[in-house]
Amino acid sequence: MGACDRETANTRRIRERVPDDRCGWQPHPKSMTMGRLARHVAELLARAPTVLATDGADHQRSRATWTARRGEQILLSMPRRAQLPMQLAHAIHHRGQRSVSLRLNEIPVPGMDGPSVDGA
Repeated sequence: MGACDRETANTRRIRERVPDDRCGWQPHPKSMTMGRLARHVAELLARAPTVLATDGADHQRSRATWTARRGEQILLSMPRRAQLPMQLAHAIHHRGQRSVSLRLNEIPVPGMDGPSVDGA
């Protein structure tokens, strides 16, 4: 199993643990809710094919640069080869936040790269 497949499977195991009645829970007022965090991680992973297949929203630019935009506002512009690893690291970071949220809600956290201390 490749790294992307492994991380996708780990993320899916975390997502499956979030009960519907806890989607609005957040550990702190500045934190995302469990439901929003789940959607955000899914959005990040869903971007991978776009990053691999396109140069971003503006196809007139150099193929070496990938640009994320909100309308005319440039949110991020970086070498395309750096974008996918950054997206994966971002998703892994948020998956970690979700793991903590599960534990704070007494929900067993599944193992990621080996057995979980929760036995899940």
